Amino acid sequence: MKLVGILLSLIYWFNLVHAFKPYKQNKDHDVIFFDKKDLFINDFQNHEKTTVNGPTVALTEMHSVANVIQPNQVQFYTFTLDTSIPPIPSIGAYFVYISGNICVGPQDSFDSLTVTVSLNSSLLSQEIDSTTGITDFIGGYFYYFVDITAEDIQTNDLTVYIGVTAPENNNQTLTWNYEIAASQQNSVYQYDVDTFVTVVDSDDDSTLIVTNNLTYASGFNVSNADPNDAYSLYIYEYSMLDYFQNMTRSWCSIRNGPYLTNITIQSDFISHYSDGTLQQQFYISGLTKGTQYVGYLTYDFGQVNSTGGSNSGGIIYEQFQFETLSTQACEIIFGLSFCDKVAYAVPQSSSNSSRELLMATYDNYTEDLFQNFTYALQQIPCDTIENAIFSPITSCANCSSSYKDWLCSVTIPRCSSRNITGYKYRDIGQSRNDLLNNVIQPQEPYFEVLPCIDVCQSMVRNCPVDFGFQCPITNASIALSYYWTVPNSEYPTCNYMGDVVEIENSSSLKSVNLTFLMVINMILMVWLI
Repeated sequence: MKLVGILLSLIYWFNLVHAFKPYKQNKDHDVIFFDKKDLFINDFQNHEKTTVNGPTVALTEMHSVANVIQPNQVQFYTFTLDTSIPPIPSIGAYFVYISGNICVGPQDSFDSLTVTVSLNSSLLSQEIDSTTGITDFIGGYFYYFVDITAEDIQTNDLTVYIGVTAPENNNQTLTWNYEIAASQQNSVYQYDVDTFVTVVDSDDDSTLIVTNNLTYASGFNVSNADPNDAYSLYIYEYSMLDYFQNMTRSWCSIRNGPYLTNITIQSDFISHYSDGTLQQQFYISGLTKGTQYVGYLTYDFGQVNSTGGSNSGGIIYEQFQFETLSTQACEIIFGLSFCDKVAYAVPQSSSNSSRELLMATYDNYTEDLFQNFTYALQQIPCDTIENAIFSPITSCANCSSSYKDWLCSVTIPRCSSRNITGYKYRDIGQSRNDLLNNVIQPQEPYFEVLPCIDVCQSMVRNCPVDFGFQCPITNASIALSYYWTVPNSEYPTCNYMGDVVEIENSSSLKSVNLTFLMVINMILMVWLI
């Protein structure tokens, strides 16, 4: 518990360091630094133009209040400590988290609102004492927390006093619409420097996006996921990249901006990526070919309340960007029955068939090929005594899963219109297997994102040597049929199917000639370039 106390103390002092920031007098000239607190105290206490606007508003636990403020005004709030909520263990202090968002602000003003927090009611008279802390809305967002000790409770009442002050300006048409809240449990408004999403792939009119892992335990049952406990995605035209100016950290600003409404966003919970932990997937359709977009992920804690604010706020994540492909050669497929890890753009059929038919064509063909492999694997001593099994460090289940990953990646190629190092150009009629050339018949040339060499190596490592699986070794030979991951690349340099997901062992044995499997293996392992 002492460690917890130390960590919380560090967080507290980190907050203080960031709360009392230096002030830049003029960003267009040499920077002159002032003590932010001293400068604001003088302004707050003595400036004749600063007027109190409206009555003092009492904040309640996890409920925000919406308000509007004009230049030279200050608005006050109070929050009463609930001592029935236990203090933080080991340090014996109560924490109050205060946060807020600017929802709409002046488009041509970079000045922001300042927040003053105190344990002394003298703040309501615009007086500041030793308990006072000061912070600013940065990017349309502010966060501050107060630790209230037993000594504070003895010398002050159980109330936290909060002031929101607008900057000086003679233009009284300027307004700031903002929301503010307080809680003893958590910050009502939050901003995360991470985007918390991955852009999986795009085609000419759609994009597939997934969140980071939402659970820490693998094997999570997707059916147990609460559909109301979901993230939301807001997509903007790229021309809106700087629309929010200094409000990109504002949850309420992003949610109420001019985001695209003429697109469709389909959302589902999934667990087949990564190690099987829960993620949320977004399939965005109705986009424009060869176009850049800006996206924001949000998480809502509650619904809008009667005061105009949110019952319990939310989180805004860092902005991310993506771009659709410039040709119609590829189409995103996902949710396949057999190749369930396939979630990327594949060569589109010249027949202009539906996405569902395209998915079924790829998936059924690959599953038929895999069936022959399962017959051969059943001849391997998997479920037997320790001295008789084919390997003490891997299993038939690992072999089956690795082979499935490899088979899906080489039979269902990843497609792109981008010419990137490592990608293989495929002209019409020159794809690398009969399924593509004779059945799919791609309608345009495309670039193939070759399978990662790791997929082949995993199969060789996990399967019996009796199968004779081999992978190319030198870079030159690898690049003919596979490629490798290049760190910090803008786009994937090879196609990796993901981590191994174990499947059920089969205990039945059938007599099958391994020769047939070897033929299939040779055909798929080495294709015409």
